[in-house]
Amino acid sequence: MIKLIKTIAAMAGFLIVFNFIGIGHAQPPEIYENPWNKGNMRRYMDKPIPSNELFTNLIIHNVEPHVGKYGQDKSPGIAVGLVTRESDIALGFGQVNIGLPIPIDGNTIFGIGSISKLFTGLILANGIAHGELSLSDKANKWLKKDMQIDDRITLRHLVSHYSGLPNFPGNIISRKGVSWDKETAELMPAKDYTRQNLTDCIKQHLCNPDQGVPGKKYIYSNLGIGLLSIVLQNRYSFSDFETLNREKITNVLNMKRTATNIPDFIRRNKSNMAQGYQYDDQSNRFKPVDLSDMGVLAGAGELVSCANDMNLLMGQLIGLRPGPLDMAAREAQRELGDVEIEGTKVAYAHQIKHIRSGAEIHFKTGGTPGFTGIVMWRDNPKVGLVILSNRGRFKILKPLSQKLMGTISQMLIKT
Repeated sequence: MIKLIKTIAAMAGFLIVFNFIGIGHAQPPEIYENPWNKGNMRRYMDKPIPSNELFTNLIIHNVEPHVGKYGQDKSPGIAVGLVTRESDIALGFGQVNIGLPIPIDGNTIFGIGSISKLFTGLILANGIAHGELSLSDKANKWLKKDMQIDDRITLRHLVSHYSGLPNFPGNIISRKGVSWDKETAELMPAKDYTRQNLTDCIKQHLCNPDQGVPGKKYIYSNLGIGLLSIVLQNRYSFSDFETLNREKITNVLNMKRTATNIPDFIRRNKSNMAQGYQYDDQSNRFKPVDLSDMGVLAGAGELVSCANDMNLLMGQLIGLRPGPLDMAAREAQRELGDVEIEGTKVAYAHQIKHIRSGAEIHFKTGGTPGFTGIVMWRDNPKVGLVILSNRGRFKILKPLSQKLMGTISQMLIKT
């Protein structure tokens, strides 16, 4: 009983030692109060800790206030996945579509944006772990003649954002033959971006390192990860990222509801596909937004997935659910360089924060016009967490994920 009281008391005022902003940048620590009041403490006095019931109620207590049809701090729907030594949990809140009474659950599919980069990084890590590729390989070794880039750029540079390449190709807006309205161009500039567009960009010297020598500085680049996905497609003889990812990751882990934005997949899963939304300040309403389209750069941000599928990935990454990608998972978490924020490292297409207890917290965020997502996991204790929202630029997910990860980790440490 004394141990239980100390455990829950330790949650109050727990110091979260990491934060991130935008697409994966860390910020200084912030303090969040424990959400559990004395009534909740008494309610669970006679229950073992940790327990799935306690974790479930903790998630419900924190997430439900942020779900609704209207409001600056609301999202139409949220799904949460949690992996611990006890078991996997997947919970849904809200509805897949504001106009349809279909509740979100662990199988509801969301756009995951830049979390897609984790998959591209893991495919590379698997190739490295099995001796099929080397981080020191020049990208040009695996790129066709019409797509040769700066010869100094290696696979290590691409997966760690050290290539010096710009965030997006220089011709992404100016390319010819693109028919879309201004709003679409602003929301999804890479829509229908083709291999020929990328080839033209390279030939016109609009896809060169523009912020320094490759290997010298961390510069976040969708173009770099997109090129890495093309390298991997060429290495393993696949015509697109969808088939590559399906063969190397999703089929291997039985992730049946994870794919790129392809019509056949969307059609088959339409009944449980979350509609993406943007919040409009003036009307205090949500405006529907299409799924992200990244064209040939799909490996940098076009995947869709669900909480149950992401739990399968988290279980593999933290080693709680051993499987065929164990070697790849270990390799993918190897530090490859520093990020501009002190104490933050970059691994394979995600970041790592070392905390004072000695544990490592890995994290990757993803955002599209209509969706926001966060995944994070830590090595000690082993915890994996994913939160998916069908609202674009939903800033509340950052502190919400930190609060949940911090509280759950502390509970597991103290028991």
